[in-house]
Amino acid sequence: MAEGELKACGSSFFLKKRFGVGYRLICVKGANCDRGRLTGLLRKHIPNINIDTDIGSELSYVLNENYTAVFQDLLRDLEENVEQCGITSYGISLTTLEEVFLRVGSDSYALDQKSGSNDSEQDNNGATNMGDSTVTMNQTSDTQPLLGGSGLVWNQLFAMLLKKFISTKRSWVQMLVQALIPIYFVIVTVIIVRTFPGQTDLPPIPINVYNYSETNTILQASTPSPFVDGFRSVFGAYPNTHRLRIIDTDIVDYILDLSVENIGLVNREFMAAASITSTNHTVWWNPTGFHTAPLALNFMYNAIVKSINTNFEITIINKPLPFKAETRFTQLQAGNNLGFQISFNTGFAMSFIAALYIMFYIKERTSRAKLLQFVSGINVFTFWIVSFLWDFFTYIITALIYIATLAAFQEDGWSTFEELGRVFLVLLVFGIAFLPVTYLFSFWFEVPATGFVKMMIVNIFSGTIFFTAVFLLGFDGFDLKDVANGLEWAFMIFPL
Repeated sequence: MAEGELKACGSSFFLKKRFGVGYRLICVKGANCDRGRLTGLLRKHIPNINIDTDIGSELSYVLNENYTAVFQDLLRDLEENVEQCGITSYGISLTTLEEVFLRVGSDSYALDQKSGSNDSEQDNNGATNMGDSTVTMNQTSDTQPLLGGSGLVWNQLFAMLLKKFISTKRSWVQMLVQALIPIYFVIVTVIIVRTFPGQTDLPPIPINVYNYSETNTILQASTPSPFVDGFRSVFGAYPNTHRLRIIDTDIVDYILDLSVENIGLVNREFMAAASITSTNHTVWWNPTGFHTAPLALNFMYNAIVKSINTNFEITIINKPLPFKAETRFTQLQAGNNLGFQISFNTGFAMSFIAALYIMFYIKERTSRAKLLQFVSGINVFTFWIVSFLWDFFTYIITALIYIATLAAFQEDGWSTFEELGRVFLVLLVFGIAFLPVTYLFSFWFEVPATGFVKMMIVNIFSGTIFFTAVFLLGFDGFDLKDVANGLEWAFMIFPL
């Protein structure tokens, strides 16, 4: 760079090849150095070669790259005539970057002209005599006046915005990831909530043996009767996995004997039973199973019906009552709702997004690009204000994508303009909060990837982990409401 402009860019080899003067032969003079003989020896291979510098004990020549083919013969002759030429050693080096900078940078040439003005004589036509060379200079200068005041500020603002635009354009993969993260988390959250609904009313359930894999029903009947035939008719419609056992012994003793032999089998398969006498019909059920009481009662009712007419039967359906308001509120407090899931997963999404912004500033600082900008005259306030405005602009795009994803699913509480507007406002406030914190953390890391990972961990802990801790401590069962409230205020210093 020179005069605030980029003159050339590329690898060191490219710059030396494109703007260098060639190779340089450096000879260390001895006590009896013969400059003429040495120059004559070199001219045998490279015509018109002259001494470039003769300072102290060093004597240097510029070797044009067009003569690289004769370098081998030249060095062989030089090696054989080292003592005759009066040199002690020699070496060849390619043009240095310093020489490239001096040649390409016009400001260095102007500085040399000013420093040498006292030792040179300039005629009225603008010719400056320096030794054997004459350089013609224009009396008039086309250089524009330096900017100052508000003009300089606006110019720096434009330059910083252009820098941020170009860097964002080049890191399009990062912007794509930043846009996809909130979409992914919203989709996963909605799928989880729809797959495992927590607040929907329970569906009706038919009460029959098909709710169990295998059953054995006991019927105590000492004599044949229409009720026994009714029981046989009821179980005749079931598959073989649901069996009816008719006994004439005491049902209590029978169940106790089975329990002694295999209590697990009794609790797993013996769900219902009945005992029939001439004066009394008794229903028995196993309380370890679900819905066994209405199941056993329905067996008896259907046996009575089929003892009269086998073409009829009674079907029982258990339809739970809707949840009470108190129950729904308890479920809301327990986090079993879409709002809690979205807020929790949004914390994870924003932990990733907020950490992504630290990578650019770590790289800019460690590569000394930021230092170069400050040395070139960029005001520190201009630098950070433009950085904040541009980052906030890109973050708004991410927030709008997040809101659009929520609106696409049209979930209750997350569909209207007012509801989504409140969410967008919260995201904007979060953006204002986390960007300055990210800038501060960028000074603590030297590797962008390391900074991203550690910043993401900090965001997860300060957001989702602390939020979960306060949420759990707030349960009435722990009796730690005061601790939860205190921690909630203490964690307010973190953006998430």
